[in-house]
Amino acid sequence: MGASPTYDYSIEELESKSIVFYDGTCGLCHGSIQWLLRRENGNRFLFATQQGPVFEKLLNTPLKEEAIVYFRKGVIHEDAQALAYICKDLGKAWPVFYYLWAILPKALSRYLYFGIAKRRYGIFGKANSCALPPPEQRKQFLP
Repeated sequence: MGASPTYDYSIEELESKSIVFYDGTCGLCHGSIQWLLRRENGNRFLFATQQGPVFEKLLNTPLKEEAIVYFRKGVIHEDAQALAYICKDLGKAWPVFYYLWAILPKALSRYLYFGIAKRRYGIFGKANSCALPPPEQRKQFLP
């Protein structure tokens, strides 16, 4: 079956964390994770690709082709809702976007989200490899 994952958390411990699952081949997703890392402090998020073993073991669900998935302390948020909760948890002025998103009709927020998501490869390209994060951020990335 291969080598076991190299993260330091059990599945039970991960269930209490906030994990952003992103498409590991998406240029927009990679840029978004870098943006998020520059703005968050206190290492409040962990990150993992949807193609990795943590996504499979923790969520036990098929890949969400066009949706970012935010596993927030045991609750799964997808697509536009995931972005809203990430902003809420980011702190500083960012929670304002959570509240703005919350007043939009759900159909409109999903339409806007998927309008970009369906075109992301054409606009931002596909990544062939992941950039190695600096040593101080590596512990935030799960396989």
